[in-house]
Amino acid sequence: MRPPYAQHPLSAAFPPMSPEEFEALVADISANGQQEAIVLFEDKVLDGWNRQAACVQAGREPITTPLPQGVNPVQFVMSRNLHRRHLSASQRALAVAACASWRPVGRPANAATVAALHAPSTVAEAAEEAGVGVRTMERAKKVVKDAAAEVIEAVRTGSMTVDKAADIAALPKEEQAEAVAAPAAKPAKAKAPKADAASAEEVADLRAQLAEMARNLEETMADNATMAAVFEADDKLAEAMKEITKLRAQVSTLTERNNGLMAEKNAAIRQAKAAQKKLQAAGVAA
Repeated sequence: MRPPYAQHPLSAAFPPMSPEEFEALVADISANGQQEAIVLFEDKVLDGWNRQAACVQAGREPITTPLPQGVNPVQFVMSRNLHRRHLSASQRALAVAACASWRPVGRPANAATVAALHAPSTVAEAAEEAGVGVRTMERAKKVVKDAAAEVIEAVRTGSMTVDKAADIAALPKEEQAEAVAAPAAKPAKAKAPKADAASAEEVADLRAQLAEMARNLEETMADNATMAAVFEADDKLAEAMKEITKLRAQVSTLTERNNGLMAEKNAAIRQAKAAQKKLQAAGVAA
């Protein structure tokens, strides 16, 4: 059996299978053989990294095939992975940012290369591809550009959000690994009241959900306008109108939730300032 191929950087942008999924794949290949070929590009595994590992564990020679001529490797790997797996928003954003920053071996990092790859060239395009907000994509690009390998891996495997990873990426590289292992913030000198529910991360997440819901609502309404002109009393139109009502209610709920969280956060800040003033008045250094 030949040595396993290395993993291509585009493939490595996506997280591996869970241990349970991998064991099931090994069992299936042991019983039924490899049903889908492993796709190679630049002599590395572009698609099928888990299949190769499962074949090795099952004691079977992996079946490989090169990426067909003319097929875009970036679009190929994203179409096979981005929307097929249950990835978090942070994982999708990181994967798209990593794929967009990749360049073929021997090709210059210029606009012509980006255009040839049909990779997302702007933050807005990348955000749309990943299904996340522009702010989340900006944070993901910062992680890909500045973060240490340990930080990127934490986001890739789902144990850290891109928001937290981007904050850590602002530290010197030699301090980032330590921050991943112990990400707790330094204790404040004056202890402020807790406002866990109003954390900036949760507020940002709710805002992203709200924006996505609003986009879905606009798309549904646009689709319904076309449908109404053709099928005035069609069952599909009635079902779509129900969906609009549901989406409007969800948008309203998220809006109220977001406003409540911001109010809680502001109240916590005011309480912390008041506590700090009391300490100062009592002669305790803040």
